[in-house]
Amino acid sequence: MAIKFKQIASTSSSNFAYIIADEDSMDAAVIDPSGQVKEILATIAEWGVSLKFVIHTHGHGDHTGGTQGLLSQTGARLVAHPGSPTHPAITVRNNERIYLGNTELIVVYTPGHSYDSICVLAGKYLFTGDTLFIDECGYAEQVGGDSALMWDSLLNRIMKLDDDYIVCPGHDLKASPKKMDTLGNQKKSNFALKPRTKDEFKQFMLSA
Repeated sequence: MAIKFKQIASTSSSNFAYIIADEDSMDAAVIDPSGQVKEILATIAEWGVSLKFVIHTHGHGDHTGGTQGLLSQTGARLVAHPGSPTHPAITVRNNERIYLGNTELIVVYTPGHSYDSICVLAGKYLFTGDTLFIDECGYAEQVGGDSALMWDSLLNRIMKLDDDYIVCPGHDLKASPKKMDTLGNQKKSNFALKPRTKDEFKQFMLSA
């Protein structure tokens, strides 16, 4: 199973968009387009692939911008958690799978930053949206967030995944010079992943 991969940094925000494609079927997916329609379409054309899915890790507008343009120009289908406000054509829950040819995309439901937050496993990559950043995590005390759910998502789901996955975050918060990192490294260096009780984590999030 070979996967083509590209991380696209926004020129106007800290957001990352991602394109992946199965090299055998030439089916592709975009994770969190974040308004980067021009570069995404250029990459699709350069790779000679067919965009099958646009996937939202969550429904916040800085991640979903450009979605309708991509759907209308490519015929792709929108994938998100059923709690998403973006009206997905395909809804996915924890441990459900969708496919790009033989490439399996596995959903990990990770509420906390928002109720509809998911992460996506594809090959060696872990797309974490606003759940986990490099040496940071997403906020969980603002409107729509829940620190207890974030604690459970980070400590009981993300931390139990294999160390070899490459974390592909939804933002570059510049807490680290790295744009991506292995999950194993993050388990050691990311202070948001340190062992805490649920109450300790809430206080940590309130003080962050």
